[in-house]
Amino acid sequence: MLIMLKKFASAVILIFFIIISPLILNAQNPFGSYNPFVNAGTITPAPLWPVEANGTGMVSIHLGNTGGNQLHAYPGDQGIYAVPLS
Repeated sequence: MLIMLKKFASAVILIFFIIISPLILNAQNPFGSYNPFVNAGTITPAPLWPVEANGTGMVSIHLGNTGGNQLHAYPGDQGIYAVPLS
């Protein structure tokens, strides 16, 4: 009885990995070439004056993708980038 239980358990584990493994591997999108980046952050004017002294400025960054496939933007699913200033 114990041998049959071990065989059944090993069969269940094998089936589980056969079904789950492709789902995990496809999460990496093996058919796409994506490499998003953020660089060249600049703040003008530097240094910024405090808000209490009517300090205003502009923060500029480059967002891009060095991969071969385009990064698609879907309505309601755009990235939000927050830059805390202290």
